[in-house]
Amino acid sequence: MMNVHTHEQIKISSLYSITIKQFTSTNSFLDFPLVTKLHIPTALHASDLILKELQSKGVVINKFTLVGWLGEKLKLGVNNKEDYVTLVGSHKWPTKINGINIVIAKPRYVPDSFVLVVRYVPRELEGHFISNEIQRMIVSADRIKRIHYSYQRRTYDYRFDVKDYSEYNAVLQLGRIAIGHSWLSINKFYPGNCLTYCTKCWCIGHLRNKCNSENKCRICLENLMVDTPYMCKNEPKCAQCDGTHHSLDSQCQVIKEYKDQLKENVEDAIQKGLLQRLSLQEKLPIFELRD
Repeated sequence: MMNVHTHEQIKISSLYSITIKQFTSTNSFLDFPLVTKLHIPTALHASDLILKELQSKGVVINKFTLVGWLGEKLKLGVNNKEDYVTLVGSHKWPTKINGINIVIAKPRYVPDSFVLVVRYVPRELEGHFISNEIQRMIVSADRIKRIHYSYQRRTYDYRFDVKDYSEYNAVLQLGRIAIGHSWLSINKFYPGNCLTYCTKCWCIGHLRNKCNSENKCRICLENLMVDTPYMCKNEPKCAQCDGTHHSLDSQCQVIKEYKDQLKENVEDAIQKGLLQRLSLQEKLPIFELRD
């Protein structure tokens, strides 16, 4: 007979939130009997216990701004970057709540709110040179990628994550970075209109909680079976048009039409006063460095 050890997992998400979920060593959800559930603290009680434990160890944050159960998961959230960075970087999390063991699972990626953009990069500069120059200036810079636009531009923009919050603020205050012989402006990253798509079947227009399809591989769209290992063929197939590209590829004609319609809807909502457009900084001139 296999022994199953119950414990708790806390996960910090990219939306400045923390989730607590119950699971077993086999990663299947548990249905605790009533007598066991009585020992699980309420959402408010659990958040207070965690906050007090963190504060007692010198981790200073404001109170959690989001507390509540989401299905079998307890969500705790903060609404500012400073607290999020503090929580993600802390190694002083409590190991138990009311005698229940907890484990911290930190995110593997950086949210868009910690992404910067270096703008108006001359097209003749190669990508690896741009990456090296950015990392020489910003040590914690990661995932440096050129932004692909649907129209031709005379210069390129590059986006990148900044994992260190002090570097993030310092670079924003400078407002510029030297690449090659040019001083180029740096701005916050403002994501475009977000697609509504399903992470279950990878079709656009709905979310996974409204999907009746089987779980599918993100790349090849083969059905994924629970507790059954799957090796992807790495042959992309589009869920929108059955083409030989990824389902959310910006070059897919269905995706292009969807984005165009989405843009029209957003513009219409702005004109009606239902949405407000962020005012971006005006284009800054490029200063050449001369020997």
